[in-house]
Amino acid sequence: RVDGLDHPGTVARVAQAVAAVEGDIVHLVGHVAPEDPETPSRLELTAALPPGTVDELRASLDALAGELDMRWALTEAVSQVSWLA
Repeated sequence: RVDGLDHPGTVARVAQAVAAVEGDIVHLVGHVAPEDPETPSRLELTAALPPGTVDELRASLDALAGELDMRWALTEAVSQVSWLA
C-alpha cells in the first residue's frame, strides 16, 4: 500500500520499483480521497516477487517515499500452488 499526495507518475514509479526486482504486479487499485489532506491518494497493489528481493524493494520504496512525500506499507504473504498430475 502506498499513501500520499497525488503526483504525476506515482504509479509508474512504483511499478518501476517492482519491475527492477523482476517482480510482477498482479493487481492494482487506486483510490483518491480529496477530503483527507494527509493521504488523498492511495495505491493498493499485489505483486509477485522473486525470492530474496523484498529488502531491495523496501530500499527502493523508502527512497521513492522521500522524493514523493508518501508513506508505504509492505505486507508479505506466502502462497504455494500445488499441481496434481
